[in-house]
Formats: sequence, structure tokens, C-alpha cells
Amino acid sequence: MITRSFFYLSPSPNPATMTPMKLTFPKTCVALDLETTDLTPNRGDIIEVAAAKFKGDKVLAEFQFLTKPSGKIPAIVSAITGIVDKQVVEAPPFADVKDDLVKFIGKHPIVGHNINFDINFLAGKGVELTNPRYDTWKLATMLVPELSSHSLEVLTNYLKIKHIESHRALDDVLASKDLFLRLVKRIYEVNYGVLQEINRYAVKHDWGLAAVFKQVLSARRGEKEKKSKVIAKPKTTPKKTDQRRVGLTEIEALFKKKEQLKKIITNYEFRPSQVALLQQLVKDFTGSKQSIINAGPGVGRYLAYLVAAAYQAQAKKTSQSVAISVSPFSLQKQLSTEEAEIVQNITPFNFTPALLEDRRKYLCRRRFEQFKNKPELSTAQMEALAKLLLWLDIAQFGLFTEMAWSYEDYRVEEQVNCDVKYCLQKNCSYYQDCFYYNAFQKAQKSDVVIFNHTALAAEGKSLRIKNVIFDEAQELEKQFTHYLSFQLSENSITRKLSWLDHDPGFLQLIPRKALLKKVTKSQVAALIRQATKIKDKTTLFFGVLGIFASQQKQDLAVGGDYFTLTLDIDVRQYPEWDRVKQAGQNYIVDMYAFLAQLDKLLVSLKQKSAQEIHCDLSGAYQDLYDTTKELEKIILQPEANEVAWLSLNNNYLQLSLSPQQVGDFLQSNLLAKSGSVSFVSSVFNNQTNTDYFRERLGLGEEYNQHDIAAPYQYDQQAKVIVPTDIVGHNQPGFHQDLQRIVMGMATKLKGKTIISCGSRAAVRKIFTDLALPLKEKSIKVLGLGISGGEDKVKQEYFHQDQAVLIVTHEFLLKNEIPSEKLACLIIHKLPFGFFSDPLTTARSQGGQNAFQQSALPEALLKWRQVFQQLIKSVDDRGVFIVLDNRVETARYGAEFIKNLPTSQVEYCPKAQVVTHAWEWLQDK
Repeated sequence: MITRSFFYLSPSPNPATMTPMKLTFPKTCVALDLETTDLTPNRGDIIEVAAAKFKGDKVLAEFQFLTKPSGKIPAIVSAITGIVDKQVVEAPPFADVKDDLVKFIGKHPIVGHNINFDINFLAGKGVELTNPRYDTWKLATMLVPELSSHSLEVLTNYLKIKHIESHRALDDVLASKDLFLRLVKRIYEVNYGVLQEINRYAVKHDWGLAAVFKQVLSARRGEKEKKSKVIAKPKTTPKKTDQRRVGLTEIEALFKKKEQLKKIITNYEFRPSQVALLQQLVKDFTGSKQSIINAGPGVGRYLAYLVAAAYQAQAKKTSQSVAISVSPFSLQKQLSTEEAEIVQNITPFNFTPALLEDRRKYLCRRRFEQFKNKPELSTAQMEALAKLLLWLDIAQFGLFTEMAWSYEDYRVEEQVNCDVKYCLQKNCSYYQDCFYYNAFQKAQKSDVVIFNHTALAAEGKSLRIKNVIFDEAQELEKQFTHYLSFQLSENSITRKLSWLDHDPGFLQLIPRKALLKKVTKSQVAALIRQATKIKDKTTLFFGVLGIFASQQKQDLAVGGDYFTLTLDIDVRQYPEWDRVKQAGQNYIVDMYAFLAQLDKLLVSLKQKSAQEIHCDLSGAYQDLYDTTKELEKIILQPEANEVAWLSLNNNYLQLSLSPQQVGDFLQSNLLAKSGSVSFVSSVFNNQTNTDYFRERLGLGEEYNQHDIAAPYQYDQQAKVIVPTDIVGHNQPGFHQDLQRIVMGMATKLKGKTIISCGSRAAVRKIFTDLALPLKEKSIKVLGLGISGGEDKVKQEYFHQDQAVLIVTHEFLLKNEIPSEKLACLIIHKLPFGFFSDPLTTARSQGGQNAFQQSALPEALLKWRQVFQQLIKSVDDRGVFIVLDNRVETARYGAEFIKNLPTSQVEYCPKAQVVTHAWEWLQDK
């Protein structure tokens, strides 16, 4: 059925508004949304357009059309929107209704979620709209920072806004309208002084959202500013007066006081394995031992970590701290606040926790003042500034991870973070209020410091840490590799140079007093010209490199948008590489010559009146110097332990340099200075896994292994089912079999099913096959990268009553799934990595059997970790269905089955999988 546009003046009450609002937006606006067959107008068509004209909470008129595309609707689009070809066969083409749409919108401001997409798509179809635009996604990232995802679906659920059907234009329009009004209400609640400051900067720059903030400010004119926070202090527990020495036996006995602990810890249950982990950690501390601990799921690792650290704090004779290294930031925050408060309440002694991140993750107040007073800010920079001003009023730690930081914001982060190269330390006028130094000083005085792995690598060596606990230690190699790696592109180098010559670059900020004394205007002008020339030479070098990369991609007949090439000895022998090498050498010589001139200027600026600009210029110099040194290694010759490669993603060219091994770094920077080191993981269940971990990190036999069993009875709680007649995943019939099994399980379980895939392409294919058939059964299908990114699909899956989630293995390695949301976990493909990855390839060279020594152990670790999502409590029950026939046909297949903690494994024909799985789940 085609819905024609209709207009009305007195609509019935809109059910999408759940809460009446007294404070609203007085202008008439139009909410707009499109559904399209592609993300770009030159390749796609509009298949649905909707708009709603509203003033305040009153809808004045609605407009909705289905429109006929030039070709068939792609299956993936039908799966997302629910719009199929038969619905639009008699619909008018968009060209026939566009004039009606333009007339309906008029000159009113346009509201929408990621509204630039819709307006740009319309422009590609001949509809040029110059109206003011109010993007609810951008507003939400500023005003709802507590969420990790800001999709329309997640926001409407969080803010209790009714959203009937996502990815249908009119429903999205009405939800966007209500979301806009709810966000405006949040602006009314902003500190008046902060609102004034945002408007003060907004009027200087071309920023569309300025009108929204200005309108609210006008309505609140005359209010008094509330005093802004410098930093919110975490809740602390009063010091206990009883500080007697408490023995370990007494501490262990606390865990058995179930009724008492239930008053403090919701759903508390006594776990002997938790006490066993506590005992082992204390042994490590007191004996300065090194250990590898396999602590299975459900052990209660985090509470054990903190209680052990608290015990060590009251028992220690020195002032050494315990470091606990966990990821992600949300877990660090949880341990340092909520979990630490629990420990304070259940133990008879005091201890002081602290959280410390890599200093580059903290906001620098001095650099922030510089940034916000720039004479010109782009739209993206102004939005980042507004976000920072709103956040500073409520900041708890001063960390960028507390905000909803978008991709474009990271460019601003580079300019306002606490990078040591730009730090005046105690000479800074903001030193007393510095987020980083306050956190660092607190960490120096604390009994336990909570890090993530890379923050411990960056900051731990500066602290008095004796005992270290690494949580989920199997992630160490990957995270340390990332920390020690270096990437550069034309854009990244040009951005650093722009800090010098782009108005107002650091060079223009040299104070007049300095110019009168030792530095002349002509010197500064000459350096600015040189910086601009170096940017041109950067473009020239990357142009030569880009030609080489494109030629190699063509010669190697590599399809797709993504291409990588390891710059190994063989590649460096290619005649074509000589041109790249020569261009690189010339560019590096020019860069060093420029840096030499900048260094001379720095010597001249060593005077009190130029202290700040000397610091900033020195930081820019060091950034460029480090970049040039790394580029020199990449182009000429990496060091023995390094691997260099180039990557071409569409037209984006990047050079990378990474260490092949991180063991030496770990030993010299962290382990050599520690008394005890405990590597804890939930997946070190056998000697193969442990030996692989030891080898990757260079750990000796002094690291003893200790196994602490999970509290679950896997043989009774989990069952593995392997169809005996399933074909390979690339063979005809595989996806039909997968679809039948998923449909059967999801229908019986009313969702509660997750499919773990080996690639994004597999996710896309399976989503396309399943979304519409399951929608007809009132089950929503969510696909990673299709329904949204990690945070969005995770949050939406949690909030859906009946849903199927299709993700990659990597997603399940990083995200916890609540037990009530999962009863069936289906493995599409065994979790082997990509063998073409340059770093993986380089690390495999030299091994007699790279598959046995690297690829297989890594896959087994991931396999076990994915399986462990299935059982999260003693009451859980779930099935693990394996649709990769290699567990039966490959010689290594039995290793995967043996690596699971359950002996409940059934092999049966594929036609019986659903029946057997359902019967087992029902047989309790």
C-alpha cells in the first residue's frame, strides 16, 4: 500500500511522547528521514521519505511516501527496512514527489538523526536544501555522554521515547522529533554559565547548532551561574578506627558470611574458587612469586583482586603498591569505585584505590584554553569544543573516555591532551587543577592502582609498584603491540605541520617581546614558508608511494578495497621500490633540514617571557622528529625486531611499523621492577595454551601454572552439538542449512541466539538471509556493521525481548553477554585469524610449523573464550552448535572439541540438530 502525503492542523495526541515537557523549543521545525537503497546517491535511490512539521510537542502535519527505485531493492536493504519490491511496484518515482517535499519543508529548520546524510542524499537527487539543520546524533553525543552508543534506537530506549519500528521513515521521524525535544530539555538543565560560554564561542564560528543553544539561553536569560566543578570526587568510605592486623584465614572466612554479604552484594553466592584465587594471589605477593593462573569464568576475579590488594595493603611493611591491569575503561572505573567500596565495607581495614590512565587520555587545561581561543574553528572543532565545555562541568576523572568521543573528535584530542611533550609540569599555571597530575599524585599514595594494559606500560614504571596482576593476560601481546606500533599517513604528518604554520599556528603565537629580543619576524616568516613547503613535499612523497602501492596491488591481482604489502627484503629488491626509496630519502633530508632550523629558533626562545610557546614548539618539534625517525626506518631499514608494511584502503594510504615480539619490552619495563607478577586468564586451561602464552611473551619456567576451576558444572549446563553431514562454509547448501538451524532455534527460544562468524562478509550474508523471515515471527535480527557498530548492536540486543545477534568472533572476545540473553551459541566458522596479516606473517617466519606454533594455539584461545559466553551463572543452561565441518574432517579438529570444558558432545545429522538441542534444553 502506498501512503500519500496528508496534512492536518489538530492531530490526535502523539503516543511517541512519554513525558510532557514544560520547557521546549519555540520554533516550527521539520523532522526528516529517508530510506535508501545505497549510502551514496549516485549508486542508490530513495525508497521512502517522511517528514513531520512540529512546534514544541505538537505535530502540525505529516508527510510520507514510498517511492519506486530505478531497479530492484537489494536484499540487504529489504532485510534492514522491511520494504520489499512488491510494496513499491506502483509507487511514484521520487522525482514526482520531490516538489511536494520541498514545499512541505519550506524554510523551517530540519531535524534528523545524522541529518547530513539525508540532506546530502537529497542534493544528489536534485533537491538542494539550505535550511538550518539540527542533528540529533551530534546533540546526543554532547548531552548524553553516559551512553557508549548514540544510535536512534539506543537513545529512544534509554530516554523512554516510544519508537515503534526503526528504519521506517515516519517512525524514525517521529522518534527524532521527540528525541530533539528531549535533548533541548537537557540543554535547559545545563549550568547557565556553561551555556553562556558555549554561546560566546558559537557566535564567533559558523556552527548550525548554535541556534539551538542560543534559543535556550534566551529563554533562561537572567539566571545566575552555578559554580562549576573542578573535578567530582568519588564517594569515599569513612576511615575505620579498628586497624588491627587481620590474618588471611579471617579474610577468607568473610566470603562465607552469605547473609551478611547479600546486604552489600546483590545476588551474592559463596564461591570456593574465589577464595582459592585470593589465596594464590596472597602467596604470590608475600613470596614475590611469578605465576600464570587459569581462573575460569564465574570465579569472581575482580573482587578477589581487590581483597588480595587490600590484605596486602594492611600487611605490608613497605610503601609499595599493587597494580591491577584490566580493560576496558568501564571496568577500571567499576573496580576503583563500586567494587572498591564493597571491599571497604566487607573487610575490617582501610585501603586506598586509584585509577590511572595513559596521560595522553587526560585533558590538558592549558592546551584546552589555547584551543578554544583560536580565531577560527571548523564546524567539527566547534562541536568538539561544546562537548568538552559541557563535560568539564561534570568530569569525574578528566579522561576523554568519559565522553562520547566521535572519530573527528580524536583530531581535537591531539591538540588538547596531556602529552608529556607539551607539558610545563609545575611551571604550568593550571598545575594544581591538572587532571593527570592529580590522578598521578593520588596513585603515588594509593595501596592499589587500577590500570589498563597499555596505561600500565606507559605510567607504571614511574610509580612505586611491587606487585602486578594482569587480568585477561592473553590480551597482553595484542595490546602491547598496539602501544609500541607506529602509523603514519600524509594526513597525520600534514596535521602536525599545520600546528606550526596554519593560522594560528604555534609560530604565529611567538610573543612580541621575543621578536624584539632574539627572534625576528623574518625568521618566523621563513619558517612558516618552510613548513608549508614541507607539506607540499609530504604530498609529493606519498604520491610516489601511492603509485607504487597501486602497481603492486594490480600486479598481485588483489581484489577488493583493502590491500597490504609487507616491506620485507624481497619487496625492497623490486626496481619500482628504488623510486620510492629515493623519494623517501629526499623527503627525509628536507624534513631534517627544516627541523634543524626549528631547533635554532627554540634555542633563541629559551627565555621566561616565551616559556609557553617554547614548550609548544618543542613538543611540535619532537612530534615531527619522532615521525621522521620512524619514517626513516620504514623506508630504509626497520630494526631486527620490527616489521614494516603499507596498507591501501580505497585511496587512503598508510605506513605501519610494529615490533614482532613484545617480550623484551615487558621484561625490561614492567617485570624486572616487580616483586610478584600474576598473569590471570580464564582461557589457560591446558599446557598448549600456556606454552603458547609463555612463548609469545618470553616467560621462563619460573612462572608456575595454577588452575582454579570455574564454579559451573559444564557437563550438566552446556551441550555441544556437531552436525555430521554439514558441508563446508563455501560449498552450495551450507547457508540454507545454517538458515534452517538458526530459524528453528530462534523460533523455539524466542530469540536468545547468537551466531559467531569469522568475517563481516559472513555477518552480512547471514543477516540478509534471516532478517525478513525472522521478522515475520516477531524476532528482530541484529547484525554487526549492518544494524550498527559494536556498542549499538550490543545495547539494542540487551533491550530487545526477542532477538538474534550476528557478530564476529572478535565481538564476543570483547563484550560480555548477559546470561538471560543467550541460550544458543552457533559457530559459523572456527576462529582462525587472517594469515595475510603482515604482523602475523612476520611472526610466523622462522618457525618450522607456523600453523601448529601460532595459528592453531591462537584459534584455540579464542574458541574457548567465545564458548565461555554461554554459561554465566550456576543456573544457566545452553547449547553450542558448531557448523564448521573441520572439527570432524581436519586432523586438528579434535583439538577444538578437547579444548572445551564439557564432555557433553553430540554428533548427529543436521536435520536433527534443532530437535536434539531443544529437547536437551527442556530436560532440566
